[in-house]
Amino acid sequence: LSNIYLADGSKAALFDGVGPSLLGLSVDGGGLDAGLVAAGPAFFGPQAFDLTGPVVRGYDGVDSGYDGCDGPLLNAAEVTGNIVLFDTARCPYAVSAVTAADAGAIGVLLTHSNQGLVEVLGPAGLQTPPVLLMQRDAGMQLAQRLDAGVATLARLYRPPVYEKDSALDATILAHEYAHFLSGRLIGDGSGLQT
Repeated sequence: LSNIYLADGSKAALFDGVGPSLLGLSVDGGGLDAGLVAAGPAFFGPQAFDLTGPVVRGYDGVDSGYDGCDGPLLNAAEVTGNIVLFDTARCPYAVSAVTAADAGAIGVLLTHSNQGLVEVLGPAGLQTPPVLLMQRDAGMQLAQRLDAGVATLARLYRPPVYEKDSALDATILAHEYAHFLSGRLIGDGSGLQT
């Protein structure tokens, strides 16, 4: 699960131990009308990134035309050096990400098929630009803005997530301390040997 910071500085709380993925969308100085948006990170491609660039829609010309499943992209020249937005894909998200990479995109925004938050699965080690999965309504609203010709600048940010020693985890410490307390409450733990 991820956080997205918009131009108004809003953010959502993270679950304990989850590294954030951040996405800032700014349209002429303002955030998306939807307000706070959430996104899921990909398990492939860069795991830590901070990039800013214009957002464009990727067009492959088949079926909906905007899902990146049937590359190469017909607007590859427009996608090169930009962040590409794809509609809900008919194919694995990794296929859309590779299509974006082949077109020279610097980042990928995928629109999820529903409002849920999930991570983007794919083969480990797959070389793609940074990828985030947006909730359906936010992705559709962004697509509408782009279709209306509104220039949109996005910042995709995901800080490095460091492995933590479990000895520093307050939950584990509290759990183990509770063993000590329960032992004292029943006569110094006599009879608890198993």
